[in-house]
Amino acid sequence: MTRMSPYAADSAAAWYRDHMAWPACVTGNAVVLPLGRGLVAFDVPADRAVQVRDRMEHNGFSTPALLVGARGPRAVFLAETDEVVLGQFQMPGDVRFLTVPSTVELPLPNARATRGTAWFCPPDPRRRWLLSASTVLAAIDAATPPPMRTRQRQDHRQAA
Repeated sequence: MTRMSPYAADSAAAWYRDHMAWPACVTGNAVVLPLGRGLVAFDVPADRAVQVRDRMEHNGFSTPALLVGARGPRAVFLAETDEVVLGQFQMPGDVRFLTVPSTVELPLPNARATRGTAWFCPPDPRRRWLLSASTVLAAIDAATPPPMRTRQRQDHRQAA
């Protein structure tokens, strides 16, 4: 595990705040993004990450996502809070909805990996906005095998 120097962590947090308008802060030697206040995340099995990204990019959009290996390979997609995604009960199988009081550890900007975390879809200061939580959840649900999709969405498809 590579330890980030306090100077590098401070510089990275400042970059995220200045360029992405994210409330990044330093905890120990790590740069963390506290969730809440408009930010949420979806913790998805890494084997679905490419499909989720491709579904979003097919419509000309993307959202920053991290690859995290602490508890097995996972991808964490960042999103903007909306009033459609309410909680964990709406998630497909093996997907976790992250909001306050969760935090996401961020790698150094433009770095390959930091402390087991790397950008899968890096943030772009020219496109600072995040996709809405409902848009990201729809891409995750579409990339999820049918038996593991959300019950609410399955019921809606059957009614249509």
